[in-house]
Amino acid sequence: CLDDQHLQMLQLDTSMEKRHHLEKSRSERKTHRKSLQNCGHLIGNQCDPSANFPCSNNCPVHTHGQDCYRPVPEVMAEHPGEDGYCYFNYTGFWVTPVEDEPDFEKYAVEGILYLRNAAFSNYRGFKTGPVLTYHFEGKVITTQMDASHYSFDDLYGYSLGYLQGQGLEAWMIQDSDRWISIVEQRCKQIQHTYNFQDEELILADWL
Repeated sequence: CLDDQHLQMLQLDTSMEKRHHLEKSRSERKTHRKSLQNCGHLIGNQCDPSANFPCSNNCPVHTHGQDCYRPVPEVMAEHPGEDGYCYFNYTGFWVTPVEDEPDFEKYAVEGILYLRNAAFSNYRGFKTGPVLTYHFEGKVITTQMDASHYSFDDLYGYSLGYLQGQGLEAWMIQDSDRWISIVEQRCKQIQHTYNFQDEELILADWL
């Protein structure tokens, strides 16, 4: 929690029953998808065993691995029109391009279930884990570590503004165009706040 706000990780018991009325039908949407013709991949069939978390950093064994250590804006400027998630596909297990009509609600459920059932997760049950306290940018934030990855993912989600109680409703994820627009706005807000320089935007450092 933060002050009086109710913040928590998006859980499967979150109600998504409210359906947002789309202003456009699927056939009327004007999507501007980037090219998926140059997707990177693992050089072999296994993730880098030296990563600090399973399949979390595959740059040393990736076809575009050398670009992991260069500023992302510089790399993508050399590949205009290409999808960055495609180019750096599976440098981390969560880095993958999305479909033309992405179902972000399905992705969220599948991601939660995968992480709950993963061997490294040690999922304990909803709101049953130990309480963690963070001191982040002058604020005190607490969360419950129901699974091991919550120790960093909850703070990560909070810093991006995606936890419940931070202005988003779960049903918004059902409208892919709206959700992509929200993501773009959040990215611009973060850049405006922190003014990252290109040399700070190194994929390998994030992973």
